[in-house]
Amino acid sequence: MQYAFVQWLDFLWLPVAFLAPHGNQKYYASALTLSCLVSLRLQTELLTWAGIGVTGATGYFSMPPMMRGMMTYAVLLGLFFILSYYSPNTRGVIYMAACLSVYVISFCISFLMMTI
Repeated sequence: MQYAFVQWLDFLWLPVAFLAPHGNQKYYASALTLSCLVSLRLQTELLTWAGIGVTGATGYFSMPPMMRGMMTYAVLLGLFFILSYYSPNTRGVIYMAACLSVYVISFCISFLMMTI
């Protein structure tokens, strides 16, 4: 029962994504957060389908891959929102490019952390 609550804990990033950025950045940040949340669940399903969804490929970590992915996404989204809060005058195109870059980087790092 405890894990059932914890696996949805990362949805608390959605209010942060809407409150931390300024102006039109809120919509880009919310889309980034929602994309990361959906990607994490898809990555977990892919690892489960591949047969390494319990402990990862090596079994080096004792926690499930979803928890490792949640921690990775949480750290990277947190850093992005801190930077986003302190850069209120960023143009929309630049901010969108930053969101895409953060998404690709977080996807790759979380997939690496989940498979180890």
